[in-house]
Amino acid sequence: MSADKPGDVVGIAAPGSKVQILDGDQLIGEVTADSNGRWSFGLPSPLPAGTHTLKSVVLDASGKEAARSPAVSIEIKSVEAPTILPIANGQLGIGSVVKGKARPGSVVSIFDGDKLLGTATAGADGVWEFARPTSLQAGVVNLRAAILNSTGAVLSQSEVARVQIIPLVLPASGGAKPGP
Repeated sequence: MSADKPGDVVGIAAPGSKVQILDGDQLIGEVTADSNGRWSFGLPSPLPAGTHTLKSVVLDASGKEAARSPAVSIEIKSVEAPTILPIANGQLGIGSVVKGKARPGSVVSIFDGDKLLGTATAGADGVWEFARPTSLQAGVVNLRAAILNSTGAVLSQSEVARVQIIPLVLPASGGAKPGP
């Protein structure tokens, strides 16, 4: 068992074998080795912060343990949640910018409910800025900022900011002058 990419563990077993992945003594998943004997398992995300001891167990055709990998310890660090800074009057108009804070260099995903609006990157000072998309319709939206892992799972997120989207209203203007 080894790490293939962040969040994945991989290994080799007899082709078609069932492989259980354990965190300590707790079963966290099961996969089947492919025709070449290779298997891959994406770790649940997010794993709680702390030390995790992972191992794989290969099962024989009758479901009994046939082999066990050595344990591998990994340390999961907590991810600081991003924040959304207070929005003036709780309103966003055309050209408005939402600002927040996150760990410097973090890519922050901005959502309206579950709909991804876009991303912003926190600068060296930890501040990120996101221009209000013109696609947001007038009304109340529920904005949240999140840090995601490589598979799109939320590692940490801000509190929801309820914001009023103000429509652009153009003043009525001239036209033809009424005749004498």
